[in-house]
Order: sequence, then structure tokens, then C-alpha cells
Amino acid sequence: MGQSIIKNIKKIFSQSSNSSGGGGSTIWGAITGFLSNQTDLQNALDSKVDENTPITGATKTKITYDSKGLVTSGDDATTADIADSTNKRYVSDAQLTILGNTSGTNTGDETKSSIIAKLDLHSGSVNIDFGISGDVLITTVPALWITNSHYGKIKCEVFNDGVEHTGEEVYLENILANVYNIVPNVSFDIITVAHNSTSGKYVVRYNEII
Repeated sequence: MGQSIIKNIKKIFSQSSNSSGGGGSTIWGAITGFLSNQTDLQNALDSKVDENTPITGATKTKITYDSKGLVTSGDDATTADIADSTNKRYVSDAQLTILGNTSGTNTGDETKSSIIAKLDLHSGSVNIDFGISGDVLITTVPALWITNSHYGKIKCEVFNDGVEHTGEEVYLENILANVYNIVPNVSFDIITVAHNSTSGKYVVRYNEII
């Protein structure tokens, strides 16, 4: 409002100094004479800042101002307007979801089996046959997923084949199976060793462990 008054004063003084006749003086309260002679007042008026074009009044968190220091516009600030600073960063919506799911508390919705299933551990089985009486068998298993880091991380167990030994007393503890000769991304061998003249057909199941 103060700037509007100043503009009006400037306008009045300008009109009075340019009034017809050119020889008369104007009386402004205790100030008399021509505006051109009131240099101190004219200089004071000239140093005042003129108002800008009116803008809509509002409460905004982001403002734009001109070289005179006057506000020219306002907007709602977003996180994109905030400069990055250490330990004061924000997370994305996707990261917030992850944080929300990572409570650090066991909610009881997972079991050993469900966790193993999510880990996508590899497993399988091979059939072996010791014949009438054997002692060592080597079986090659194709495995594109195998790496040298799997040494010691594949468990082998020997089981009755469910056919040939049905109803028989089978000493499975006499048969040992282990993984060796890994060819990365190609295959691995299972070596099965039988003791005490074990014979017949069996199944070796292998499971990747963690």
C-alpha cells in the first residue's frame, strides 16, 4: 500500500510541475514551490521501489522474487526442490515398501521349507546299479548352474529304489555318495561307494545346501 501512495505522490508532483502557465507555484501543506526545486524530496521519491504487477494472495512454501526483492510468484514446494544433504535424504516409494516389509521381527509366516523354496536351491536324483556285487559307481549329472563354489555344498543321500529291494533288509549305511569333479556350468560327478559286497539298484538324491 505504501508503494501505491508513493506512486500517487510522484504523479501529483509531476502534474503540478507541468501545469499550464509555468510561472505559478503550488502549495503542499508546509512545502511550497515547484517540485523541481524540492530536490531532496524528489530524490527520496526516486529511490523508492515501484510495485510489481499484482499476484493472487496465497500461502506457499516456494516463492520466486526479482532483483528488487519483491515476490513475483508462489508455488507448493516438493522434495525435488530440496537440496540433497548428508543424513537428511528421503527414500523412494519402492524403498519405503521394502523398509515396511523389513520389520526385523519373525512374524511366523515363514517355515524352513518356504525359505528353502524361495532360495531356489537345486536338487535332483540319479539311479544307480551295483549289479550283482559292486563297490564304486561314478555318475555324471548335467548341471548348468554348478560352480566351483558348490564343493561341500551338495548333500547326497542313498535310498532304496522302492522296487528291487521291496520287503528286503537293505543296509543303506554301507553306501556312501559324494560330489566331485565339478565342471562349472556343465556338470558334476557323484561317486557312490558300497561296502560289504552291496549289490542291486538304488537312488541317490542330491540337494544344494546353504
